[in-house]
Amino acid sequence: MIITRTRLKSLLQITTTTYDTLIDVLIPLVEQTVCHYCNDDFLDIDFRFKNYLHKNTLSFISSTGKIRNTLQDNLSYDLIAGDSIRVYDTAHNNQTFTIDAIDAEYFTLNPIDSVFDENAGKFYCIYKVKYPVALQLVVSRMIQFQLKKIVPLFKSEKLDDYSYTNENDLVLGYPKLLISGLNQFRKPFYQEWSGEDV
Repeated sequence: MIITRTRLKSLLQITTTTYDTLIDVLIPLVEQTVCHYCNDDFLDIDFRFKNYLHKNTLSFISSTGKIRNTLQDNLSYDLIAGDSIRVYDTAHNNQTFTIDAIDAEYFTLNPIDSVFDENAGKFYCIYKVKYPVALQLVVSRMIQFQLKKIVPLFKSEKLDDYSYTNENDLVLGYPKLLISGLNQFRKPFYQEWSGEDV
């Protein structure tokens, strides 16, 4: 995951458990917002070219929150507990997951992630994700913004150093100044060429 609850609470100096459930809900939502805004799934380049998984023996099990390898042929591929992975080419599980444990047959995923049942038989791709550590600062502020439940209904509101006057000053539901912290990680959006000259 892009940031753990423990790390987030440390950065925001939250000492109570009041918001733990909400934080666990917000982390994957903010993670997807970051990936969308940055046009990047933050795939680990080294892992992508050497060790990515492309198997038709993988299944997803909702009840246990696991990815199962029916061949039981060393599923680890240099991944360890705590690593984030990005899944592609599935019907319902194209998203980022965090691994809690690994054995020859299973990836046990962090309970923060939602897993949907899918059977083996199709080729699914799994890549390792590597987020820049500096993203944690921006993400923690994004989650802080959500925790304070600020709704842009008033003409002017302020959150610490981030202020805005109306909904036109928001990007993806966040103040422009706050979301601009992601600009250094943003990749240009490349539209597929249609064959026609512009």
